[in-house]
Amino acid sequence: MAKMNLFWPVYKNLEKEVLELSYSIHFYDKQVGVHSVKIAELLLRCAVEVESISKALYEIEGGDMNPKDAEGEERFLNYDFDCLKMLDRKWKLSKKQIILVATTMYFEKDENRIFLPLKNAHKGEASWQKSYQAVKHSRVDELNRATIRSLIQAMAALYLLNIYYRNEVFKIGTVKENNFDTSLQSDLFAVEYVMINNTNYKGDELEKFPNATYVGILTPEGQKSAQEYSTSMNRKILEKTIDNIKANPASFMEKLNSGADVNSIIQNLIVDKSIDLSAIASAGLQNYLSAKCEAVLNKGQNISAT
Repeated sequence: MAKMNLFWPVYKNLEKEVLELSYSIHFYDKQVGVHSVKIAELLLRCAVEVESISKALYEIEGGDMNPKDAEGEERFLNYDFDCLKMLDRKWKLSKKQIILVATTMYFEKDENRIFLPLKNAHKGEASWQKSYQAVKHSRVDELNRATIRSLIQAMAALYLLNIYYRNEVFKIGTVKENNFDTSLQSDLFAVEYVMINNTNYKGDELEKFPNATYVGILTPEGQKSAQEYSTSMNRKILEKTIDNIKANPASFMEKLNSGADVNSIIQNLIVDKSIDLSAIASAGLQNYLSAKCEAVLNKGQNISAT
């Protein structure tokens, strides 16, 4: 039986309340510093969820749930210095980019709608964390820290952690027609997403896109289909090249005897359109375009075909 996910419903409820708040307060660039008791309440609830889900992910990934201090005594498990630190090391969470897409919010400045919500969070230095700690310890004196900006950034952090907790793989169609919902059922945010449709993966492609939370790749079956297309195309080019050389061996030998490189001669044949690449490509192109794709969570994992 799959483990019950109790974090996502809580996140969605918080999201609903934030969206409701945007009907009472106009969310736009000049209002990011607005603060209120309601915003403080939402910020505190959101941050508590961040702590809880960070520890849950840490445990899933094999983290030590009973850490000890330098004297060997059991100490408190920190969601940031322990949990987020390990998760950031494994998944580069501090580089994952989240985009605000809520239709009831009207921010224009990138700083207010595009975030790295977990940047420095493993050090306890994210701006929303500082606001959370200040409000938690002195709600009256520090209420002005409970702003729209800090709330949205905290929600973005919680959203990102929920996406990693869900850890889902999505079938998204084919190379020609792939469809991925970057919001992942959120009404507030969307993740950064890139599609990699190479015909032959080396394995480390995901590490080249640290900002992307999700990456579209060919399925193992899709990789096989694409590789077959690539191999077939290369074989046909080679066959056409050989045919052209056989049809005019004297010209080929003349160029070869002049000291020209074989690869250069073949490239010239292609550039001169003695070989019709478009005709060769069209024969197998449909197989490639119909290769199946999927969207996977970017954990920097090896994606080469098995």
